[in-house]
Amino acid sequence: MEETGLFKKRFTHRQVFDCKRDPLWPKKDTDFTVCLFAPPYNAITGKQMPENDLKGKIFYFEGEKGDDDTIRQLSLWMADDAEKTNPKCIVENGSIYGLSLDNFLYESEAKFDPSVHKGETRAANYPDESFGGFGFYFSVNREFNYRGNDKVTWRSSVEKAVKFSILEKIPFKD
Repeated sequence: MEETGLFKKRFTHRQVFDCKRDPLWPKKDTDFTVCLFAPPYNAITGKQMPENDLKGKIFYFEGEKGDDDTIRQLSLWMADDAEKTNPKCIVENGSIYGLSLDNFLYESEAKFDPSVHKGETRAANYPDESFGGFGFYFSVNREFNYRGNDKVTWRSSVEKAVKFSILEKIPFKD
């Protein structure tokens, strides 16, 4: 199957981050801000990826279309290069929020489990409206540094992407 849209796009390690966000979830046609960028977490292991292990890596999505053009599965992968050498799944399934041609948020569907997080006390930090998944900010066209003072605000007419065809057709630049 030919890769198109989101599935064709490759993101460098300077385009994918863990971050602080305000509000917690993007709302349609409302400002959404991300800041305090840090290396992303591996949702399968529950651990933050070491910054040195991310250098030169690329991130990409794989998906499965469900009935009536729904998104049955949307997984995030990491590899050594754009040809997907040494692929490693870091999120088995998740959803995209605040989709725009320049930015979006991807949230894993993993529930927060303190036993996986080696006793971290992070559960208390999650507001009631969060199900405890791992959030990933994607900067489509710009690269940023980890632990910088960068801040990005945008508005999207898409609160949550629910149609697979939208992900296949979004015209990201190569």
